[in-house]
Amino acid sequence: MCASEHGHTNIVRMLLETGRCHTGLVDKNGQTAVTVAEAASHQEIVDLLKARADPRASEASCTSDLL
Repeated sequence: MCASEHGHTNIVRMLLETGRCHTGLVDKNGQTAVTVAEAASHQEIVDLLKARADPRASEASCTSDLL
């Protein structure tokens, strides 16, 4: 989520390609990586995340303080 917020497109891409992230995670503020990237106007990251959206994201209710 930090990479999404700060515009680190290459890191987001690498995490998605290696399967090292879960795009449906929600932080303690109820935000996902997509909403954080949208708020920071990082459209390329938003597009990457939406293209690889986790089908479970719509039912995600888990939270993580580690994001």
